[in-house]
Amino acid sequence: MSIFKIKKTSVFLIVRMLICFVYSLTFSQNTKPIKNKLSNDFSYYIQKNNYPSQKALFCLVVKTGSINENKNQLGYAHFLEHMAFKGGKRFKNKQFTKFLEEQGMEIGTHFNAITNYNYTVYRISFPKKITSEIVRKVMVFFADILNGLHLDCQQIETEKKIVLEEKRTTPSPSKYYNFKLGNSLYLNRLAIGTDNSINNITQQKLNIFYKQWYQPKNSAVFIVGDIDSKKTKNIIKNIFTPIENNTSLNKETENQLYNFINTNCMVNKVTEKTLSKIYLDWAFKQVLTSPKQELVKTITKKLFNRILQRRLDSLLANDIKYPSIKSNYFLSDVSYSSISFEVKSSIKRSIEKILDEIQRLRLHLISEKELQFYVKQELYKLNKKRNQKKSSEQILNANINQYLGLKFNISEIKEKKLKQEALEEITVENIQEVAKQLQMSNKSLIFIEQSNENDRCLSLQEFKNIKARVRNKNLKAIVFDVPDKAEEKNNNSFKLLTPNIKPKQPSQKSYYHDLNITKLEYKNGIEIYLKEIRDSSNEIKISGISKGGTSSIPDSLYYHYEFTVPYMELGGISNLNSKQLEAYHEGKNFGASFTISEFERNIFGHSTTNEINEFMKYLFLKMTKATADTLEFNAVIKDEIQALKEQNRILFKQNTYNKKVAELKNLYFPNRNITYSTKHYENLDIFRMQKFYDRAFNNAYDWKFIITGDFSTSTLIPILNFYLGNLNKNSKLKNVKLFDKSKFSNILRTPSSNNKKTVTTTFLLYNYFKPNLKNTILYYLTEKYLRNRIHKVLREKNGLVYTPIVTVEKSKSLKNFSILEIQYQNKATNTEKIKQIVVKSIEEILTKRLTEEELLWYKKSALINHNTILNSKDSHDWNTYIRQSLSNINNIEDQQNFKRELDSISSRDVYSFINKIINFKDIKIVHDK
Repeated sequence: MSIFKIKKTSVFLIVRMLICFVYSLTFSQNTKPIKNKLSNDFSYYIQKNNYPSQKALFCLVVKTGSINENKNQLGYAHFLEHMAFKGGKRFKNKQFTKFLEEQGMEIGTHFNAITNYNYTVYRISFPKKITSEIVRKVMVFFADILNGLHLDCQQIETEKKIVLEEKRTTPSPSKYYNFKLGNSLYLNRLAIGTDNSINNITQQKLNIFYKQWYQPKNSAVFIVGDIDSKKTKNIIKNIFTPIENNTSLNKETENQLYNFINTNCMVNKVTEKTLSKIYLDWAFKQVLTSPKQELVKTITKKLFNRILQRRLDSLLANDIKYPSIKSNYFLSDVSYSSISFEVKSSIKRSIEKILDEIQRLRLHLISEKELQFYVKQELYKLNKKRNQKKSSEQILNANINQYLGLKFNISEIKEKKLKQEALEEITVENIQEVAKQLQMSNKSLIFIEQSNENDRCLSLQEFKNIKARVRNKNLKAIVFDVPDKAEEKNNNSFKLLTPNIKPKQPSQKSYYHDLNITKLEYKNGIEIYLKEIRDSSNEIKISGISKGGTSSIPDSLYYHYEFTVPYMELGGISNLNSKQLEAYHEGKNFGASFTISEFERNIFGHSTTNEINEFMKYLFLKMTKATADTLEFNAVIKDEIQALKEQNRILFKQNTYNKKVAELKNLYFPNRNITYSTKHYENLDIFRMQKFYDRAFNNAYDWKFIITGDFSTSTLIPILNFYLGNLNKNSKLKNVKLFDKSKFSNILRTPSSNNKKTVTTTFLLYNYFKPNLKNTILYYLTEKYLRNRIHKVLREKNGLVYTPIVTVEKSKSLKNFSILEIQYQNKATNTEKIKQIVVKSIEEILTKRLTEEELLWYKKSALINHNTILNSKDSHDWNTYIRQSLSNINNIEDQQNFKRELDSISSRDVYSFINKIINFKDIKIVHDK
């Protein structure tokens, strides 16, 4: 090597090292969080982060909610949330909302708010890189919310109507949820309030609640995203420091939940259930100690739940069905440990048996070998998991949770280290202590969804008696053995064998530079779209889509094939039977699920990067070499038939209105009967299903696969050539028409399930859909335009409807057509009036062109959505985007022309398109009345 070459290489390396050092220094400075308090105790948190895309998230959190209301202020906290978007002293008459809409943003998607029992959160998400001026505007808007809301009398009166409509259409909390609230104030503090309290709101009354609770020392702002942290900090200081606290905050002690929960029992009769379902809950006080101690508690409960789950699955199979054990934070100062299950024997017997197993764990230490088995599994998963970048959403939510006192915020690297330390410290005594806490608790609840009214249920006293009896039992220990290292090695020895195949090169390869997508086409008819996202996540998303589904089956035979996939899942693949396949999956981080609908087949899969070769082999064999297990199939059918004979089985009856709308949208087919009788089950044939399964999946024709994530295209293509390139090119699975809208009258009235005062109405307008890029964009613009018009006239102007829904759905059936849907819920007495308003609004839309200014807003919205994906580093987002593009346009390359096509569309184009797709002669109106 010459001296010149050595010097040249050295200089290059030094320069490169300097660039990397400067970049890493800049990166670390920019990403270091800034958090502090102002002199008025207003808290702020700022974090620069551009993963997984360029966007900025803003949240104003006020520590007040419905729990702070007195009995004369019910619904005030929620009502203030509504009034906030009306504007304050610097953004009057919804000027800020208009500003957001001009940016192409939508209410509900990009800006929204939520009122909880203990806090209110205002949230704005800018899905693009923003300027310091935009940051300032958002902070001024938040400052107005905190200290300067206008609370205009006329606007209050309009908002009353809207909130009352929201209340009318909001479902009440379930009986089970209310049961877990105990005898606390939370039972009577639903955020929505009451009709009487809402109707009696005045400016003066609302202002009293507002000034008491909306104060700097009770609030914080959180900003995470692609922003300048230092400039943002200065903006916050300048805008929020002048705001003063004006009163003291008097929090009532009864606002806490834990002290108002006691052992209790409740029975709820549910006729549509096949088996009674039981929920056993233990309430614990949520007290945060230190990050490490919290992790020890959390991991200990997780291990305990897994140990107990294994015992219930093994010992109680004849008594209970689908046991599920969880430990989660619930509300206020309460977290719950919960066991839910369905009862196969008697309710009392199943409850006592479960408590027996908890008592057994309390009395007898589990073996060190058993504990270490679960600990090592967790350590293996932890060590295999890469340190992944945290998204802006994750960072924001973690810091809000910490501010609200719900959980600690731990950095990714530190969290991994703490988890490892916590796992290594857990002892068998820790597991025993969890069992003791459950068994000795005086805050245990039992909620029963009873399916059969003839069954004698459980009283509170009987529940207490069972608990007391179990506590005094001296149960013998049951040792549960776990695999040792030799057995684990033996399990891992199961390998899938492939037939003697050779790699098939793609017949065509295309690269779309602007999208960084590679397209492969093979002679067998398969297409593969590859999108690299090199984010060190070690994650890959795989999905497949192909037209053709169960519509090819005659209606009379539909029940034979509806559950083809789950029944075939009972079997094995290639050389492995179902038990061997289960062992094969141990320790592997990949999987795939198959579905067949009336008009489409789908595959959804995931894999780690280092296991992608094994995953592709598994997917190939799952598609081509799936085997039926007749013994397992017959056992399942026998259980189903026995359940039918033993139970007064009442199938879940879908709401008549929902069925009719689904039928009109080509989503529900009343002539296609599911398996519901003994005769049906006896007629099922697994080999028939296997033939249909092979037609559906052992078939490369028309399949399109989308693979996104952390991989190298050059490394992946040879693997795809070997497996997907070798799929058989079989005959096409053809769809058959199952829908004929002409048999329906234009106006349909379906019977209501009860005498409710709220009516649901749906308008359905049909038109032919030609899939191409321009039409897809025009549909998007039309949907936004119609939604905005309907929303303004029904909600903002008249206060008759809370959230009218306007969507365009494209059919995936044999013939391309789309459905424009307008749906809303309203007071029964207003049904005809609102229908006339909607019809009149559509007629006006057909005669007037939207303004260029409004069109620009909708175009910005379309471009934001498009650019959000282009700038994203999220493999799931990209996978979904490519699937939708293929469905709408059929050519992914058209998306490279998105902006040019969008810019070319005029208001005249939209006007012509609307007149083309809206035809009042071809309309269906469904009333739930």
